[in-house]
Amino acid sequence: MERTTLRRIRQRKADNKIYLCAPVNALVEGIYEQNIPFSEIKKHGDFGLGTFNDLDGEMMMFDGLIYRIGSDGKANQITDDEICTPFSCVTFFQPSSEDELAKELSYEEFLNWLKELMPSPNLFYAFRIEGEFDYVKNTFGTKAGKLPSTGGSGEGTANF
Repeated sequence: MERTTLRRIRQRKADNKIYLCAPVNALVEGIYEQNIPFSEIKKHGDFGLGTFNDLDGEMMMFDGLIYRIGSDGKANQITDDEICTPFSCVTFFQPSSEDELAKELSYEEFLNWLKELMPSPNLFYAFRIEGEFDYVKNTFGTKAGKLPSTGGSGEGTANF
């Protein structure tokens, strides 16, 4: 019985991988261009987050489709797989559980609920959240060296 359990755990760990095309600290060091095309990123996942060369918006990958959330807060699908990224973190999304939330929560309560779903704070998790939201607050990138046209603080509302 124990060998079967260990095999399942090993198999599950082997199937649930994340792919980082560059360490996030490269962005902190100012490396905003890596020229890794999304055609390469898609080989490693269908779900994830990242950015575009020169920090030209925030990247969101959902069901294998790539979206760019720009400084205007709008999400636009990117169909050119040769557009490049300096940082992306993706996985092939395979849910291991499904949990429902039946009531409205404050942001703090929502974060606490998510933390309760994680067995350990020291591992990576991918959450796919479906629901109705009054708004989505998103911190997005603007092209390096340029300020948002609105003169804003770098936060906005993404409309999907």
